[in-house]
Formats: sequence, C-alpha cells, structure tokens
Amino acid sequence: MKAREAVPRILDATGWTQKELAKKIGVSQGTISKWMNETQSPNTKQWDGVLDLIRRDGRLTDLAQELEPSASADVVGQVGAGSKIDDFYDDEGGSTQVALPFPAFGEFISFEVLGDSMLPKYEPGEVVVVWKNQRRSTESFIGELCVVRLETGERYLKKLATGSRPGLYRLESFNSSPIVDAAVSWVGEVMATVPAKQVKKIVVAAPAQTKKKGKTGR
Repeated sequence: MKAREAVPRILDATGWTQKELAKKIGVSQGTISKWMNETQSPNTKQWDGVLDLIRRDGRLTDLAQELEPSASADVVGQVGAGSKIDDFYDDEGGSTQVALPFPAFGEFISFEVLGDSMLPKYEPGEVVVVWKNQRRSTESFIGELCVVRLETGERYLKKLATGSRPGLYRLESFNSSPIVDAAVSWVGEVMATVPAKQVKKIVVAAPAQTKKKGKTGR
C-alpha cells in the first residue's frame, strides 16, 4: 500500500487534518501533501513512523491488519495444462498454505502450477500468489498474465485479451488453444511467483467442532 492510499484512510478514520497528522509523525504538512500527490514518497524512517502510528491507534485496526506482512498464503487450487483450476481443501475443512519467502502486505491466495500450458513464464510446481480481492477494473488487466474466474465458475491462469465485444475476453496460453469470448467475473492480480524449489507448504488443521447434544426426554 502506498502513502497516497494510506493517508486518506488515516484522516477519514481519525478526523485529523493533514497538519495534525504531520505533527504526529514529525514531518511538515507540505510533505503529507506531496505523499498524497505522489510527487514524493516517504523514506524508511518516515514510513516507519506512519506504521507505528497506525498500529497504536484503535481506530486504524483494519488498516493495521492490511499493512502487517503476511508470511503465508492459502493454496486454493491447481492449474492444469491449459485446463481450469481445480479447488481443493481437506475433508475436515482445514487448508494448505504456502510459506512466502518475503514479507507481503495484504490478503493473498495462491495456486500451484501443473502442466506446461504457460511455459516459459510459469513452470510446473511453482506457486502463483495473487491478491484475494480484485483491486482494479477487469479491462485494465488487458495484456497481463493473471488468474481469472469466469461467470460460469471456472478459473484459469491466462493472459487476458479483448474479446469480440465489450464485456467478453480472450484468454490466452503460451502452449494451448485460447478460450474465446469468455465472461470474466473476477481477476486475481499476480503479486509474486514462488519457484518450485522454494515452495514450503503448511497444513493448517481444521478447528475442532463441538458436537451438538441431542434432546433427551425425561
């Protein structure tokens, strides 16, 4: 998250002015204004001051959670050779996560790559980490490699291209036939790829379920 995104949320949640916020983190109001206009970015010391302020103020709990680095991402499916992504969870409701070898800020999910449909960009065994929630318009992903979910429910790892008319898209692979005129309901923006040799999976146990007591007669 950039300072341009964080600062307005801080101001909205606290009711502070730019001048009040600047005083709390030891910078000038002009500096805050430059951050919001993206004519200047905070240095490490300044950004640490912003993060510390966010963590200490109860009104900014949601923002603090978004800014805390994640060490893992849920693995929610696999990418077959040019085929749809198959979801998988264990029968008890637990999940599998992949450990991230770097700090990542935000909510992410990931997919394991199978087959060679996206070679040479994505190799079998790699894990593709994407943003859980779509952050920008579908149209803006044209020309990018991303995970998409169709309105019919299937999900794919493809390059997004324009379709024959607005609202429809062409899904392209490197080594398989394209899917033409697909209606896309969600796009997972790729944040990172974890090489197969660096993938460390974590099995998360399902929470214990409390057995319901049946009614008894007296």
